[in-house]
Amino acid sequence: MSFSKEVQSILERSSTLSERLSDQFQALDSRSQEIEERLTRWQQVIGLNQELFHKRLMWDDLAPSTVRSKLGSVRWQGQNPPAWTVTLEKILLIAQDHDQKYLYSFLVEVARQELNDQVGDLISLASDSVYQSLESSLVERLMMVCERVISDFSDRPTLYETLLTLFQEYSVLARLIAHLIDTWVNQIATFLQNLARDTPRLKALYRNLLGQIVVMDLREASGCQRNFIAIVTFASGLKLVYKSSSLGIQVAFEQLLLWFNQGQTLPLKFKTLKILNHDRGGWIEYVEYLSCCDRSAVKRYYQRTGMLLCLVYALSGIDCHSANLIACGEYPVLIDTETLLQPRLVRAPNSGELSDAEMQAHHTFIESSVIRTGFLPVWKVQANYQAFDGSSLGGTCKEDQHRPILNGEPVALQDYESDLIEGFQQMYRFLLKHRDQLLTQNSRWMNLTRHPVRFLFRSNRIYESIVHRSLQPEFLHSGIDRSIELDILSRAFLAQVDKPRFWNVFHAEVEAIEQLEIPHFQVHSDQTHLIYNNCAIVQSYFEQSGAESAKSRLSQLSPQDLNQQIQWIR
Repeated sequence: MSFSKEVQSILERSSTLSERLSDQFQALDSRSQEIEERLTRWQQVIGLNQELFHKRLMWDDLAPSTVRSKLGSVRWQGQNPPAWTVTLEKILLIAQDHDQKYLYSFLVEVARQELNDQVGDLISLASDSVYQSLESSLVERLMMVCERVISDFSDRPTLYETLLTLFQEYSVLARLIAHLIDTWVNQIATFLQNLARDTPRLKALYRNLLGQIVVMDLREASGCQRNFIAIVTFASGLKLVYKSSSLGIQVAFEQLLLWFNQGQTLPLKFKTLKILNHDRGGWIEYVEYLSCCDRSAVKRYYQRTGMLLCLVYALSGIDCHSANLIACGEYPVLIDTETLLQPRLVRAPNSGELSDAEMQAHHTFIESSVIRTGFLPVWKVQANYQAFDGSSLGGTCKEDQHRPILNGEPVALQDYESDLIEGFQQMYRFLLKHRDQLLTQNSRWMNLTRHPVRFLFRSNRIYESIVHRSLQPEFLHSGIDRSIELDILSRAFLAQVDKPRFWNVFHAEVEAIEQLEIPHFQVHSDQTHLIYNNCAIVQSYFEQSGAESAKSRLSQLSPQDLNQQIQWIR
């Protein structure tokens, strides 16, 4: 493929460290002041320790001389340039004959043309107002990467000159703009294509005629652009949630709740959701945030929440934070089940900083208790030293819909502690009574243990802060400067004496953040391999699979453990 010399220059300047280390780029110089400054900066990022720096290079089988030659100017010599260069070429070509002066409006117009080319007549599945809102969401994404530098380029006489000057100065920015447009177009095209395919089955499942989409909210799932969520309202009034990743674990969880509802032992029923699932996407009914009708309904809400807390505890679930639970009247509804069935990590050797007793206490309190579920109020401190509670039973974020409402006001959890514990006890005793039945091979419980789940390697807040910092203007000029900044992720690994077998995780993290994504790791609940982008990047990373962990937890339930967990709750 051929492209203009302008785009080739941008490609070369925006190239990342991993790209430069491939055979697609030829180094043009190995001695310059710029190279020395980058080497110094790289060592600063890692921790001002030359020994650590050499260890970091050695773990990637890199010689200092090889790295040095890749830190200066490079020339593209590959055969297949990345897809974003095609979009960037179109942006500059269209701009040459365009009189639009407002940058964002022009970029949205380019994206609109790309979308029309991809979906054709499917564009009629949504109203004009929907596309206007989607285009506004694209502008918000573009502003996130452009707003710190765009004001310096507003005095150019033509749009083409504005863009070319901006892109030549900030080559990484040019790359990110093209990438954001491609991602936005692909997300909407994928959604419309799947909607057209699924419409007959959706009409049958929900007994609804659907009609045109009149409202649509497009979101990234857990900060991962490959996995997105669309909340849609059809002209008929039906409201659904589309997820671009498989809903297999959610389907299995809903089937388990249905099984609970069909029994006669539990005093209260769960709300269950209708789901249409495919391997690469699915539809689930939208859960409305509704008020409780009276105080008795609030008591039932917290009793059900106690039941749900016990169920997540028994399933070795984590990260049930406030955004994952919706108070639908007297029904708490868990809307994200991708962090159930968490595998057990290999216990790290004691570093000597903690006593064996303290290590055991940490294991008992955090890893093997209801605390780990994320339901119970826990105060944390952000980087700006502000305290927050992100739990689904506490939660300080007013936008979340996890708190039950009575007479227009959120209800205090403390007033319903006994109801929460009563529900926890009821579900715990139910699981004890039916344990043998649940552990049979074809039970609803065991069916839940055959799906991929998400694994949180680090807190999303850490990733978000690194993404945000990497968009500072000084890191948007050159791809290699941004790569050096992202190498801060290696510091936690370099604390190990020897190269850790999960070193590939670092490269996966960098790859994701270079695309403005939060790294999304998975593990099949019946396996122990760590997965990224559908590939096992670390074999046998976990000591015990999520399925085995949940099976073990269920087997170990006892009256003594019930009393211990109630103490943690109190």
